Amino acid sequence: MDNTLYDWSINILRKLNQDWSSVPEPILSGYTIFYSPIKFKPTILIIGDNPGGTESIRQKELPAEHEYFKYDYHLARIMRNKIFKGERLNALLKNSVKTNRIFFKTKNLDEFNKLVDSKNMEAYCFNILDEIIFKLQPKLIFAESLGTFRKLSSKETVLLKKESGKSLLVQGIHNDITVLGINHPSRASYHKIDDNDWNKVNDKLNEIL
Repeated sequence: MDNTLYDWSINILRKLNQDWSSVPEPILSGYTIFYSPIKFKPTILIIGDNPGGTESIRQKELPAEHEYFKYDYHLARIMRNKIFKGERLNALLKNSVKTNRIFFKTKNLDEFNKLVDSKNMEAYCFNILDEIIFKLQPKLIFAESLGTFRKLSSKETVLLKKESGKSLLVQGIHNDITVLGINHPSRASYHKIDDNDWNKVNDKLNEIL
């Protein structure tokens, strides 16, 4: 990473801390923007919903390693071993940049949406997210939930689950960048999405990427 990109990334984190560090717990238990090293023009920019987990973290430094390859948890395993399985897609995943559309940490999105100022907080994050997209200029955006996909783009179905008509993979455009989206893996069982369906998504990603 060149010094200009590093300084820009750190300044974004500093702004987040300046704007929100005075908000006490439990009103705001933490926030994180980046989950991977930062690079210019990555093949893939992954955008999730918002941070989960139990740790109280207020990010001030950039990660040295991609979280999906550093830690072993449910979402990381599905992304590594199912959706982006195979040597080529694994390499693309490992070299992707990972962030979220909401930086504030809650148990889930329902909990976030119950916060008194959630709309303004979400808009605050989306302004920074658009700056990240503009600055990094990714070749493709991969949305880790249909909710995040729909915040970025109008839906165009690419791959459907035949039995139910549920969307497995959708495609659209955000600021002239192709956006792909999936059902969030944590909700896969609710939508009856199984390993066979993830294999179909994996096959399609091999075609597209």
